[in-house]
Amino acid sequence: LESCGRGNCQSPGVECFSSVACSVSTKSARWYHVSDTEHFCNHCFEHFYRPQKKGYTSYFNWKLRWQVNSQCEPGVKLYFTEEVLPYWLRCSDCRKWRKLDSDKNLIDTNQETWTCANNQGGSCSTEEDPHIKLVTCSGWLERLGVPPLIKNSPAEPFLVHYYSDGVGMSASMYQQPKRNGHDSEELLAEPVVLDGLELLR
Repeated sequence: LESCGRGNCQSPGVECFSSVACSVSTKSARWYHVSDTEHFCNHCFEHFYRPQKKGYTSYFNWKLRWQVNSQCEPGVKLYFTEEVLPYWLRCSDCRKWRKLDSDKNLIDTNQETWTCANNQGGSCSTEEDPHIKLVTCSGWLERLGVPPLIKNSPAEPFLVHYYSDGVGMSASMYQQPKRNGHDSEELLAEPVVLDGLELLR
């Protein structure tokens, strides 16, 4: 395995958690650090960042939504943490942490009763991912490449006059403009699609 270019990363070797434009064993000219346990390769970065690539439209649309309610300029690393990074749940039976199948949405999952069997082919007898041990190491949070932001926060209705990312919430979840030049009660119009790119009217 290759190593992460970040000096204080504790991972002994890196693999791309995304694999949208690569295979797990792909070598990369550059690795992007999200956490000690999660990295993505330059092939997947280019897949979303370059206008001629298939993933660019998805990144572009997300970026437009983010800018409406944010105080910062969103980049590809933030996009990966918001849209590509997988969810993990703890099995209510064996108490092991499991990565959710890519087609499952955490919001629609009953977290209190979720078990390994809810993943396709999942079983409590399967060993826990060894990367989980790194999450419990001292300093793991401090070494995150992007600060974690809350999605679907119940506090959102009470914080409409603040930028979402300024109060620890994801700015891509809400379609109601905050303080960046819009009236806080004004709703976004329907998006317009031009040549495959979604633009806000």
